[in-house]
Amino acid sequence: LDYLLPKYNERGAELFKSFDALWTIFMAAAADKSTGRKYCIIDALDECDRESQNTLLQQLERSFQSQDISSNFRILVTSRPYSEIREYLEGFPNKDLASFSERQQDIDLFIKEKVADLAQRKKYTDKVKGQVSDILRDKAKGTFLWVGLLLACEELKGTASQRAVQTLQSMPKELDSLYKKLLDTVLNQDEVSHDDIRRILSCVAVCSRPLTVLELSEACRLHQDEEGAETRVQFTREHIASCRLIVIIQDDKVLLLHQSVKDYVFRALADYFPDEREAHANLVYRCVDLLTDPDQSRNSFLDYAIRNWPHHALMVQSTFEVGSRAEFFRIDSALREQWLQ
Repeated sequence: LDYLLPKYNERGAELFKSFDALWTIFMAAAADKSTGRKYCIIDALDECDRESQNTLLQQLERSFQSQDISSNFRILVTSRPYSEIREYLEGFPNKDLASFSERQQDIDLFIKEKVADLAQRKKYTDKVKGQVSDILRDKAKGTFLWVGLLLACEELKGTASQRAVQTLQSMPKELDSLYKKLLDTVLNQDEVSHDDIRRILSCVAVCSRPLTVLELSEACRLHQDEEGAETRVQFTREHIASCRLIVIIQDDKVLLLHQSVKDYVFRALADYFPDEREAHANLVYRCVDLLTDPDQSRNSFLDYAIRNWPHHALMVQSTFEVGSRAEFFRIDSALREQWLQ
């Protein structure tokens, strides 16, 4: 607070709109030796949106290439090894996490605990318990994500002990193949609308911030005929549950299980799902529709639409067609003036 309050008193709430100003305060506080050694962990940098990622990488490069950096402050960054990230960080000490032997020990412990829980629920014999553990270790390829996804879904929880080994042996090792198998299961359910699943996945993949369940319902136009918000939220939760953990809910925020889901949806399912630009286009159309409809003043998605439609319009580029929404984009548009206010 000694570093933050003087700047806040000078600039007020505007201070929090400037990344550079906040970074300067952060670095000054971190370098203060009187408060002891400090560590900062930036986890999964690759999951940031590209603009935020570049801003942060540039600041890290400028700040930590200096020889004057305080010796009592360290930052640990974790990320998948994408080339655009390596360009900035390869000049700093780095390590491939796969090279740590402790990682496999942690995965083995994770599998042991999860299988013990399954064994108790499904009454596994010691033989089945050992076989399940061995298959999980073999197929995990040293990643928590594969094991966690498989064990969290219903593949084993809903499988009798006599079929547990057979079920696991049929599961693919590669994440793409596992995602495909899970999605195929989703789309083969008669009660699930394929269009709804497409809208949910593409919306969650490109939204600027995590949406609440009710916001997602509004963004994807789910259950519009239901008047009560409580009912719409419950029905939307059921849609999300049908996505078999590819989409999850944390603290009422809807998220993709992992960044690799987004990569898979837009890369491997191009014939079935809209591409990334089209997903942004669908979202900006929905945002502008809300901004031009006076009856939507209490819509839960309106705040998101007000703040984020320009971002989605920028990401769409030439794919965006004004069409029936032309009034909002006229030079003397009263609707846009209202948005600006």
